[in-house]
Amino acid sequence: MIPELSSEFEHSVVPVLANHLWQSTVVLCLAGLLTLALRRNQARVRYWLWMVASVKFLVPFSLLIGLGSHLHMTGGTRILDGSRAGIYAVVNQAEQPFSKPIVVPPVIARASSRHDVLVLLPAVIWLGGSLAIVLLWVVRWRRVARVVREAVPVDGGREVEALRRVSSAAGLRRPVPLLCSQERMEPGIFGIGRPVLLWPAGISEHLDDAHIEAILAHEMQHVRRRDNLAALLHMAVEALFWFHPLVWLVGARLVEERERACDEDVLLAGGRPHVYAESILKTCQFCLESPLRCVSGITGADLKVRIAEIMAKRAALKMGFGRKALLALAGGIAVVAPVVLGQTNASPNIGQAADGNVNFEVATIRPADPMDQETGFKTRGRHVVVENEPLTNVAIFAYGVHPKQLVGGPSWMNDTRFTIDGIPDTEGQLSVRQMQGMVRRLLEDRFHLKTHKQRREIPVYAIQIAKGGTKLAKSKSDPKELPDQTGTRNYINFRNNSMIDLALGMQFILDRPVVDETGLTDKYDFQLRWTPDGVQTTDPNAPPSIYTAFQEQLGLKLTPTRAYVDVLVIDQIEKPSEN
Repeated sequence: MIPELSSEFEHSVVPVLANHLWQSTVVLCLAGLLTLALRRNQARVRYWLWMVASVKFLVPFSLLIGLGSHLHMTGGTRILDGSRAGIYAVVNQAEQPFSKPIVVPPVIARASSRHDVLVLLPAVIWLGGSLAIVLLWVVRWRRVARVVREAVPVDGGREVEALRRVSSAAGLRRPVPLLCSQERMEPGIFGIGRPVLLWPAGISEHLDDAHIEAILAHEMQHVRRRDNLAALLHMAVEALFWFHPLVWLVGARLVEERERACDEDVLLAGGRPHVYAESILKTCQFCLESPLRCVSGITGADLKVRIAEIMAKRAALKMGFGRKALLALAGGIAVVAPVVLGQTNASPNIGQAADGNVNFEVATIRPADPMDQETGFKTRGRHVVVENEPLTNVAIFAYGVHPKQLVGGPSWMNDTRFTIDGIPDTEGQLSVRQMQGMVRRLLEDRFHLKTHKQRREIPVYAIQIAKGGTKLAKSKSDPKELPDQTGTRNYINFRNNSMIDLALGMQFILDRPVVDETGLTDKYDFQLRWTPDGVQTTDPNAPPSIYTAFQEQLGLKLTPTRAYVDVLVIDQIEKPSEN
C-alpha cells in the first residue's frame, strides 16, 4: 500500500503542487510590483491586489483551463493553427516547469521501503504543520467567542447613538449590535455573517464624543468592506501553505493596507485628522490587541506610519487611465489567459476522427468460446475480426479511448466475451480508423449503445517536444490520405500521422490517457521501437523503454501530468440483437 501511495505522490502530486506554487508565486510577485507602482494611490487598490495574490493560492490555473475546456464546443477534432499552437506550447512550458518525463529502465526494481517513507515524509510534515496552525487559531477563536458570550448588549447611551450615525453614513442596512466586554481588548468587529462590535468597558470614560464616533466610524468601514471574511480566506491560505514565507508576508501587507484603507475612508467621510489620530492613540493606551486576525480592530498595522499619514492629511490619488489599463492587463493575464488556453487545448475529442464512413456489409456476433485462447482485433482476408474480447475492450478500441476514459456500463460488459466477424462494404486494405468507425457503428446499431461525453481532470501523459527539438520527418504521402499505424506490441510503423494520431495510438499502450501538447500540426512518417515494461532481456541491442524511445527516436517526451480530457459515459447498452 505504501509503495503505491508514495509512487503516486512522487509522480503525480509533487509535480502538480510544484507547478501550482510556481504559478502562485509569480502572481504574488506581480502583485507586489503593481503595489509599488500604485503606492501613491488609494490603499484599497493595493489591498485588493494582495487579496487576489492570496486567493490565487486557492485557485489553481488548471481550474481556469478546465473552464475554458468546458466552454469550448464539443464537436469536431480540434487542430490548432500554427500561431495558436506555438503560443500554447510556449505558455504550457511556462505553466508546468516542474513536470518531467519518467524514464523507466528495462528492469524495474521496486524502491526500498525507506525511500517510500522519505517520499511521503514531506506530506506528513505539511499535514502536521497545518493541523498545528488550525489548532492554534481554534484556541484563539474560542477565547474571543467566550468574550462575546460573556459580553452585555448595550441598548442606549452615547456609544449607541454614535453607532447609529456612523452606520447610516457608511450605508449599512443592518444595525451592528454593540456588546460591552470586561476584557481590555481593543474595540473590534467579531463575526462574518452576523457581526457584532465588542466595546471594552471603561474605555468611554477616556474618550470624548468625537473620539468615540471616530473609532466607531473605523469599525463600520471594516463591516462594510467585509474585512473579516477576507481575513478568514487568507487564514486558510496560511494554514495550507504555511511553509511558503511569502504567504506570511502577504498577511502582513493585507493588515497594513486594510487599516490604511479604513483610515482613508474615515477621513474622506469628514473625519478630523487630529481627533481621529488621538482616538487611535487613546485606544492603544487603554486596550490590548485582539488575539485573532479576523477580529477587525483599530490599532492594526504600523501605528507610527498610520498616525503620520493621518496628521499629514495626505490624500490618496485616484487611479488614472494608465493605471487602470495596467490593472486590466494584469487581470487578463491572470484569468483570461488560462481560460483561453483551455479552449485551445489540443487533445482530441472522442470518436470524432474521420474514418471514411466504411460500414460492415454483413457481421455476425456470438458469445466467445470459453476454450478459445486467441484474442484481439485483426483482419483475415476481407474479414474484420474482433476475437474473444469483452465489450469494454471493444468500446475502448472503437472510440479510441483509454480504459480510464470509459465510465459506466453494466458488469456483463467486462464479464461476457464476444467474437465479431464481419465483411466491410468496400474493397482494399482498411486503416485503423476505418476499422474503429465500423466497430463503433456496429455497437450503436446492434448493441444499442448510447453515450455522452464529459470533461474531467485526470492523470495523463502529455506528448511534448524534448530538449534539442524533434527528429520527425514530414510525411510524403497524400495529405488527404487516412493515417495508418501497423506493427506489434513493441514496434509500430506510423504513416501520415499527426501528433494527435500518435496520442491516439499510445492510448492502447500506456497506463494513462495521452494528450498532444507539442503544438505540431504537420503529418509525419516514423517508426517507434521499444521494450515493453517488465520485460527482462540481456540483449545489449534491445530497444529502450518507451519513454526513452520517445526521446531518442522521435525527439519527443512523455510527461506525467493532469489535464482535462473527454471521457465517454455509457448511458445505455443492451445484449446484441440476433444476426
